Amino acid sequence: METEIDKKERSDWRLSAALKGTARKFLWDHSAFRCCYFLSLFLSSLCFVELGFQILTGVTMVWSVLILIDIFRRLYPRKNLKYFGLLCAFVACGLATALLHAEDNLVTNLVMMYHVAVCFFIVYGMHSERDKEKVRREMFFMAKILAFLITVFAAAGLLAAFLFTRVKAFSYCIGLMDNRFTGLYTNPNIAAYVSVVGLVCIHLMYGKSRGGAEKRELPRWFLNLGIAVNVLTVLLSDSNASMVFLLVYGTAFLFTRMYRKNGFSKGKILVRKTVLVLLVALTASVGCFALREVSQYGMAQAINALHKSGTTVVTSDAATSASEVLVTIGRDGNYELSSGRLDSLQKAMVLYQKNPIMGIGKGNILEYGNRYLARGFQFFDLHNGYLTILISCGTVGLGLFLAFAVLAARKVMKAVFRRYSQRGERELVILFCSLCAYAVYALFERALLFDITFMVVSFWMLFGYTMNETLIEEPFLCPVTVRSRVKKAKEPVGALPALTRRTGNDII
Repeated sequence: METEIDKKERSDWRLSAALKGTARKFLWDHSAFRCCYFLSLFLSSLCFVELGFQILTGVTMVWSVLILIDIFRRLYPRKNLKYFGLLCAFVACGLATALLHAEDNLVTNLVMMYHVAVCFFIVYGMHSERDKEKVRREMFFMAKILAFLITVFAAAGLLAAFLFTRVKAFSYCIGLMDNRFTGLYTNPNIAAYVSVVGLVCIHLMYGKSRGGAEKRELPRWFLNLGIAVNVLTVLLSDSNASMVFLLVYGTAFLFTRMYRKNGFSKGKILVRKTVLVLLVALTASVGCFALREVSQYGMAQAINALHKSGTTVVTSDAATSASEVLVTIGRDGNYELSSGRLDSLQKAMVLYQKNPIMGIGKGNILEYGNRYLARGFQFFDLHNGYLTILISCGTVGLGLFLAFAVLAARKVMKAVFRRYSQRGERELVILFCSLCAYAVYALFERALLFDITFMVVSFWMLFGYTMNETLIEEPFLCPVTVRSRVKKAKEPVGALPALTRRTGNDII
């Protein structure tokens, strides 16, 4: 007869088996890995907790080995991952470059190329998964989490800057750093870019989900607050690259909406409205930079009015006051507009000549700069994503990457401009415009590959979500010619979406 001890042991065994099954399922869950990896990189951009989340990022990198094994064990990337051959060729090119320069930073270059593989096959490769609706739910989940966290952190940073000006402790600075707003983040440029991502996420949350299946879950007042504090963060951080991102994003969004409404058949209307969009973009550019000056001056005056005795600097030792010093926000008159990027470009071309075909490896750029250049590089990075690929992987690597980018962009643009279904229209347009803006942003920042940062992975997350939306809506592409676009657009709202040849044959 079974005793109470036996029943308890059996119950404990069942509980243990259930926990093991849940843990095993979690470890092999691609979506869970992406969310954890992305959030750990995001939180590692915060002061005081940077080291802890960097360690967590290292743990998730180990976790990624299981996910990559699962991907290649199932063999489905070769069939479903778009442009799989080009991506593999790029990784092979990077590995060959690392081996060619094995005497210099081999481990660093191999780790960077492994991270490239993670971005390619796990993050961007999310669209190859069979359950595309699950990936779509992941997108809305991440947008909601990021919109909430980024808004809260931005508001807290603005409050800290207003009340304390700057807080210095353990080599970190909260509030204002070098007359630029940095908030709770380790760098003003990171603060600006994170707020840009927050604005894109808020834009996604504003739109109605396809079929109304997903709920907004964030109240409208919070989204409006998020827009205000994140725009103010971008203005006060004085980041030109992030300003360019927002301007290109807005211009691309206006043009895309205009095209989808009017089509390309009426040339005069298209030209007139395109010129109008460009004029609006030019006016917005001038207005944004003027608004930045006004915001910086106004914030500085508000802080000075609050601290009439002078600026207050809170350190780990004590709070000190300097009545003769006034707060100023923004860079001084000696600021170089290019921020040393032109100097880096000239010096990078010298390194490019060392190995123009295969490159020198990302981990060797600084070391080779100190070795072969008179004064080395002014900054620790080239601040140009495309130039970094050219120097790191040579002409071959950049050619492979650009071929992949052009083919992927062509496929996404087909889905954006040739689709008549209203299913998920707004989300795909937002994602497409964010990719356009990021492509320009990468001209000014190290934002495409190699670096294990929130900035780089956010690009591949956007790319993966965009391609997933593209494949979800692919059956709704219209095969009609451009000339008949306007006539088709005048169909009643209740009309069925145009069918592709494939779906038509399936119905027959």
